[in-house]
Amino acid sequence: MHITVLAATSADVELILALRDAEPDHSVTVVANTASDLTVHGLRSCPDLDALMYAMPSAVRTTDSGAVHRELTGYGVDGLWYELTDREMATLILRTRLLGLGYSLSQVTQALSARWNPPYALLPLSDDPIETHVVLADDGAERPAVAVHVQQWLSGGRQQQPQRLAFSGLDTATTAPGVLDAIRKSDIVILSQRGDPELTLVPALQLPGVKEALRGTRGLVLGLAGDKTWHSPGKATADELVAEWSAERNPPALASWILAHPVKTNQVPAKQQLWPGPDELGRG
Repeated sequence: MHITVLAATSADVELILALRDAEPDHSVTVVANTASDLTVHGLRSCPDLDALMYAMPSAVRTTDSGAVHRELTGYGVDGLWYELTDREMATLILRTRLLGLGYSLSQVTQALSARWNPPYALLPLSDDPIETHVVLADDGAERPAVAVHVQQWLSGGRQQQPQRLAFSGLDTATTAPGVLDAIRKSDIVILSQRGDPELTLVPALQLPGVKEALRGTRGLVLGLAGDKTWHSPGKATADELVAEWSAERNPPALASWILAHPVKTNQVPAKQQLWPGPDELGRG
């Protein structure tokens, strides 16, 4: 069985590792979200791609030293709202150097992943730079609405109400090599929505060929949501599969449920909702 996780974020690391632990013989391709990437301190950061490359739970990743960030704070440079560990800073330095030499993001990801050896094939969503900006609503003061990078908005705790999202580079971007083939040839395609689908899945679906690949895939299309359900794009009603995800449900239990339901989308009865109840799935 082959599983592809589309628009994956740092929030998906534990679930993906649980999938690999549950069935080590299954192959997994992870397509990392790159719509929230940014350039900070002159370095190219791909936060979701890097978290998936390290393949560590977030509690482990955050124990790394932040000495470089503290030194930058001492200098009073801008961009300090984006806190980086020393491990992350080293990754950004090497990525920026390789990109500057003309290598694609896919090639750079392959080179960097050789050190960390994640237990799955890791692809960026796109080799083309995409950035997401949040246009913040006028708060009633004299200053007009302003646009900030989505990472800055998230780091501020989403305190200001956004008016809309603006995707820079999305209109000319294409999927990275291997992404569409991974979708078409998978037995299960997991559409990640555990973070903010409007920041990850929505831009992914706008890239050329993604919706068509999802319609034409031979396997199950499974949406994992936070507090809402999601219907497979372009699928007929009889082919829909709806799944609902709650953060209270543990990744190993969810992984076991996914692997126990290898149902093809064309076998799903009309309006049937394939999702376990709390007793079946378990909590923790």
